[in-house]
Amino acid sequence: MSNFNKLKLFAGDKWTFTESFSDFPSSEYLLKIFLKKGDADSIELTSTASTDNISYIFKIPSFITEIPSGNYQYAIKAIKKDDSTDKITVEASSIYILPDLSNVGEDGRSEWRKIYDNLLEKYQEMIKAGDLYTTVSVEGRTTTLDHSSLLRMIHNAANNAGISPSGLEKKTSNKILVRF
Repeated sequence: MSNFNKLKLFAGDKWTFTESFSDFPSSEYLLKIFLKKGDADSIELTSTASTDNISYIFKIPSFITEIPSGNYQYAIKAIKKDDSTDKITVEASSIYILPDLSNVGEDGRSEWRKIYDNLLEKYQEMIKAGDLYTTVSVEGRTTTLDHSSLLRMIHNAANNAGISPSGLEKKTSNKILVRF
């Protein structure tokens, strides 16, 4: 099984990952991944061989990943270097490409800013109600979070949105208690 289907890939990001297949040494084979969404043309991702002869490195620039988010069918193919017609499908399945979260939407907010605002609203509701847990949905995934996990998600979204999550830091005292 490949690493590819375990990756969390965002459209518009640079993708860098490594695949290893001992049955297909990089001295004899090229490794390519083909992505296809609906009736659109296939997108071909090409690897470079690493020095260990079993690993392939994929470094995909962001201009190639400016593709629509959504569910893609993919096929990983090993192609014989001395005979390009000799192609072996190593793996075929599907992967969900997440949306480009840096793009600004119609309302002027980036996707990260929208996520931050939604999480902050959930946090405020949680505090007002005195609840220990709350349920949030991000990128189509719903999960139940406690207070500290929700704060971590808010800080992560704020960081990705390029904003400072003011008022959420724990209050600490700068006083030092000294006993004589």
